[in-house]
Amino acid sequence: MYFCDTAVVLTYLLVSIVDLTPLPLPRFGCNLITGYAFLYGRLVGVVANCGPLTAADAQKGAHFVELCDARDAPLVFLQNSSRSDGAECDAAALKERAKFAQHQAVASVPKMTVNVGGCHGDELMTMCGPAFMPRWDRAAHS
Repeated sequence: MYFCDTAVVLTYLLVSIVDLTPLPLPRFGCNLITGYAFLYGRLVGVVANCGPLTAADAQKGAHFVELCDARDAPLVFLQNSSRSDGAECDAAALKERAKFAQHQAVASVPKMTVNVGGCHGDELMTMCGPAFMPRWDRAAHS
């Protein structure tokens, strides 16, 4: 099973941010880490990407956003993706990314985005980018 190297780094970063134990490494949609954690005693949903979002990653993220909206758990997004060469950007991935963004748009829970290592292209919008947050300052995106 393939795990991107930055998934382990993001897991260690999450350990330093959240109150409890780290999130498990992903088995489906390996470039997206999702899970529940406690932040200052409040349950939050964490969505962290560690590479280009594939169709499986976007599908996993959309389902998780739905679950967080149903549980009234605020969402914390950690953006960390590199510039993609377009190889992983097929029609199925674009369709699932659009569904992911649509689920974020209709979710009524608060959303917070932390840009860890940069976010580029359409992944910027998919990972709760500037359209979801009106005050977007000094982030590394293009």
